[in-house]
Amino acid sequence: GGPVYVLGQEGSVWRIDATGKKLVQILRPTDYPQVQPGGFGILGMTLDAGRRLWITMNQRVDASPWVSNVVSIYRTSPLSARATSAPLQLWFRAQYPYGIGPYNHGISDIRWGPDGMLYVTTGDAGNTANSQDLGSLGGNILRITPTGAGPSDNPFDSSPVFSLGHRNPQGIAWDRDGRLWAAEFGQNTWDEFNLIA
Repeated sequence: GGPVYVLGQEGSVWRIDATGKKLVQILRPTDYPQVQPGGFGILGMTLDAGRRLWITMNQRVDASPWVSNVVSIYRTSPLSARATSAPLQLWFRAQYPYGIGPYNHGISDIRWGPDGMLYVTTGDAGNTANSQDLGSLGGNILRITPTGAGPSDNPFDSSPVFSLGHRNPQGIAWDRDGRLWAAEFGQNTWDEFNLIA
């Protein structure tokens, strides 16, 4: 097998070789380009067939009276099995219109689906109206082509939105029948596990 990549919340990425005996840090928090001043949090990472890492970032932006989230997706160059660094480029960026904390209900999981599309979960940033607004990327599960467009067979006229009305979706996965499932945090209680049909 190939190496395993481990993501830290502050943005560090380590490569563990196939023997499990060697640990190499290939990304550091200071390696992310075009990061505005302020704190940020890293929540998701996936590896594509071309051996590129895709990483999601939430960043705090103070704008009184609210705190809003800038959400970003970064992509590395293709990585060799012995890579000691992972050059990054900014692939996608959007800002939620409102929020109530630096990383509150932001962008979380990122996965390549069995259909070759990129799936990304986004929370509502603490503003429930976002999840019902097709003009907002908050409160959704996004389905995006490898070039960053909304596929023509998405439900909403080539919008990147695949499923809306979410509060704070976290992990997503497909079962053996190819059905998409999403785990979602509730308000204090009533966490959910939803079939996305």
